[in-house]
Amino acid sequence: MKRNHSFSKALYFLIVLLYMYICFQRGTVPGQIFNELAADFSLGAAKLARIGTFFMLVYAFSQVPCGILIQKYGGIRVLIISSILLTIGGMLFPFSNSYAMLMVSRILVGLGCSFVYPAMIDEANKVHSNNFTSVVGISCLCGFIGSSMGTVPFVYAVHHFGWRTSMLAPAILGLLVTIVLLALALKVDKNPISNKKLSLGGYWETITNRNDFLLILSYTVNFGIYYAVLAIFGKKFLEDACGMSAPAASLVSMLLMIAPALYNPFTGMMTARIGNKRRVFIRAMGLTHLGACVIILLGLAFGHFPGRGLLFSVALVALSLVGGVAPIIYAATKEYSTDDSLPIITGLINFSAYGMVFLFGTIAGYTMELVGGQKTADGTVIYSNMAYIAIFGIFVVISALTCKMAFMVPETNGKNILAHKDTRKHLGITFHY
Repeated sequence: MKRNHSFSKALYFLIVLLYMYICFQRGTVPGQIFNELAADFSLGAAKLARIGTFFMLVYAFSQVPCGILIQKYGGIRVLIISSILLTIGGMLFPFSNSYAMLMVSRILVGLGCSFVYPAMIDEANKVHSNNFTSVVGISCLCGFIGSSMGTVPFVYAVHHFGWRTSMLAPAILGLLVTIVLLALALKVDKNPISNKKLSLGGYWETITNRNDFLLILSYTVNFGIYYAVLAIFGKKFLEDACGMSAPAASLVSMLLMIAPALYNPFTGMMTARIGNKRRVFIRAMGLTHLGACVIILLGLAFGHFPGRGLLFSVALVALSLVGGVAPIIYAATKEYSTDDSLPIITGLINFSAYGMVFLFGTIAGYTMELVGGQKTADGTVIYSNMAYIAIFGIFVVISALTCKMAFMVPETNGKNILAHKDTRKHLGITFHY
């Protein structure tokens, strides 16, 4: 079947629906069912965090071949395989009866999820190249809507139907979307396979580009902190540190989805209105993220006081805004690089971002277990204030460094500035700027 523009848009719409499903999958386990999994499988914080962090690790490392494969074969071909793995893993998780099965299902979901977002960005660049930032912003908004379904609505469903049924229902919806997507993807004419050899050289070229390096590292480290809070321990943190109920903490988690969801199309449209300037949003990202971490750390240091829960909730929402600058990051990195490097850039950003989620989620899990807390009658643990002070103390130091990086990247004004680069040697590496 030959592609026309309307058919390409329909196919892109299905990819966005699948992206909504993977966003739901990424944010729910273990964060939203932390206590339920702990009780059913007798797991401590470190093992529970490992369920989430190993998913992120698989997701992150899959980005390396993902960018190369999409650059050569195109997003649609790669998506056919990954959507099948995603569906199998999603259906397996609700039927897991051991810790090993939980891990296997999450690894399969991680493998399947890893190719969807880069394929979506690749298709957006091909189908909507003239309004790329706006389309990416709206697509990311849809993704955060999917993520938000894994907060209050999901916790409500868990309370009434149990976590297994609540995970099975979206898995079935994901299966239906995958079937329709595969039916169309298998029939449609694919883009010609590139003559380029499969090589890691594109990653090295991006890493050694000074502007790409600084921007990607600043963004992905901040994103890693945000998403570790959201997906691994944020709900538990609010319950332990502020005495919030599970529904109230879940509502805050939902706000951590809604805020960047709304910010994504805002940044995508506003950058076009102010002459395609990128740097104002990049610098705001660094300052907001650092400020949020400092506020939480100070609030923890001062102990319990009236309004602590509200203060932490507002700070966490500010922390989440890093998830809303994706259109700016992709646009700027495109403008720092060659025209055909977008799949490689997308793979590298995702690799680094979810590698950071793995790192910070692991640090948080082991810190909570090392410092410890008070065990309750139902077997769950209320972790101490000192555990969270240690975690956010680390985050403040790291955020200060990434804020500095955010102030070091140049403005592009929507133009590719690679053609005007100079080069310099730094620590034995040639950086382009």
